[in-house]
Amino acid sequence: MHDSRPSPVGKRDAGVIISRAPVRINDLGGWTDTWFSGTGKVLSTAVSPGAACHLSFAACRPPRGKRFTLDVRNFDCRYSFDPDNPPLDRHPLLEATAASMDVPPDIAVEASVSSELPPGCGTGTSASVVVALIGALDRLTPGTTEADAVWRAAHRVETDMLGWESGVQDQVTAVYGGICFIDVHRYPEARICRLVPGKEIAGELERRLVLVFLGEGHQSSEVHRDVIARISGEGEDCPALAELREIPPMAREALEEGDLTRFGALMSRNNECQRSLDNELISPEADRVIALARGLGAPGWKVNGAGGRGGSLTLLAGDGPGARDELVRELRRLGEGIRDIPVKLNHEGLAVRGEGLWNPREGG
Repeated sequence: MHDSRPSPVGKRDAGVIISRAPVRINDLGGWTDTWFSGTGKVLSTAVSPGAACHLSFAACRPPRGKRFTLDVRNFDCRYSFDPDNPPLDRHPLLEATAASMDVPPDIAVEASVSSELPPGCGTGTSASVVVALIGALDRLTPGTTEADAVWRAAHRVETDMLGWESGVQDQVTAVYGGICFIDVHRYPEARICRLVPGKEIAGELERRLVLVFLGEGHQSSEVHRDVIARISGEGEDCPALAELREIPPMAREALEEGDLTRFGALMSRNNECQRSLDNELISPEADRVIALARGLGAPGWKVNGAGGRGGSLTLLAGDGPGARDELVRELRRLGEGIRDIPVKLNHEGLAVRGEGLWNPREGG
């Protein structure tokens, strides 16, 4: 988490705060960072572009209570509401986030939020948008929340305020960036370790990773509900979850040793573990891309997120000269909206800049 917080110099009548948070790809061990798994391990990779929030604020003259405006750029949707009584009907995740942050009275706040990735990409974009919005709103008065508290706050919005299903890896990776090894010792409690691969291996990993959009947005489905019901019935001893927990520590070791061939093999093994939960978690479109990648010498592939129709997957291209370029060219010939999305490793995590209001509780 990157913080460029200035020293407060007095109360401000107006200002702008800008925040950015990465998304995650290649979430090895996903499905184990959940309430129905109880314990788990995930190795997740943060990439840019991710989510952004441009927050502007101005004192109301005369004072008139709270007013919050959301501009959701990807959906061309702009509207205002009282953050103390959010409607929770248009964009409930963002409305609930505004409600959770105790917006100061007598100021008008407008938050413009966006992502450069397609909606429903399956890369934790929703969590990244929430993290970016929390980061900006925290800076408003004037920003004292530590990284660990930010991801927990973002997670509570989904689970406690809205009652949605959510693991913890999306929020953690959006806040910390880098390659995160997340040890969920008792959901939702987690220990986080950011891996720092050598410059050479990090560069090779970035060069060879390919994010592939599968042509349509991913949405939670009846398949996911069926899988959750079955897994929760089996408890923590579910064999598929047990195998999924084993993969992230081995993948971490492979990265630390600079062995991307082994790392790719573990990606593919993780993908088959997802398939064992339910065949429909690996869609026909994903299998088309996997068959193409395998034929071009790629050592690894993994459907992002929970899997199912639409969304995206991560490929690890072969290491030969031009292997990645050839893979990308062939992907673009598949049609049906399947395409690569250029990304770069994000080592920064949540980044916030701009001056907020001087908080009178702390000496203003």
